[in-house]
Amino acid sequence: MNSPTDSASFTDTLANDTASRRKRSRARQFWASDAADVTDVAPTFKLREPIAPAAPAATRPDRDETLELEIGHGDGESMRLLYSQLQLIWFNSGERTVLALVDAGARAQQAGVAARLAKASAAAGVRTLLIDADLRAPRLHTLFDVENTRGLSSVLARDASLDDALAPTRFDALTILPAGPACARPEVLLSKARVAQVLGELAGKFDVILIDTPGTSAHADAQVIAAAAGGALVTVQRHRTRARALEQLATDLRGVEATIVGATFVEA
Repeated sequence: MNSPTDSASFTDTLANDTASRRKRSRARQFWASDAADVTDVAPTFKLREPIAPAAPAATRPDRDETLELEIGHGDGESMRLLYSQLQLIWFNSGERTVLALVDAGARAQQAGVAARLAKASAAAGVRTLLIDADLRAPRLHTLFDVENTRGLSSVLARDASLDDALAPTRFDALTILPAGPACARPEVLLSKARVAQVLGELAGKFDVILIDTPGTSAHADAQVIAAAAGGALVTVQRHRTRARALEQLATDLRGVEATIVGATFVEA
């Protein structure tokens, strides 16, 4: 027979456990702790280290040092694991070569995630293309120190050919398609049909195509690009992304028939 002390201890434990569950439940209403909580997708990939923000070009003392800091240093094993998992669940068919990275509150870090993921792909000997589709606030050309005089906007507007717009990098097997010159109304250029046409032309040249999309908070560009790509990897900032925003993004992506391949968390 249990003693009164044992019964009291059990009651206290049960009460504490119930309170803890309620607290976690309330927290999930505000912050996304696991993508599966609100999107019902798997897997969730967690990057243990934050991505360093891009330094302004004028303040960069050394190009190679900047590249190593932002896309080649820290959490490399996690990025290789992420790439390997994506190979198994998405790039395992010759018909699926394109994946869009779509942010859910991690816009400041998504370009770094895209760049490091592309580097991991190229390091595996895979012909990789990284596209900067953020025509409003492009970043990838600064990370890789390539010209941005011609790029995606030029190709979409038919002002330049793909061959002229593609830029090689110092990383073997990795090519960049920068955003290109700024335009007054990016949403006009970023039509699903035109983006799909360009991606179709690129598919024969590369085995993996990764697209860094614009922020989702103010514009629908990311959904259009994800629809043309067919698949989306959602980037989430832990303890910063609100669960409701992530849930809405998942709904929007499904609404344009984009497959949510998974989500990757970066620490705040």
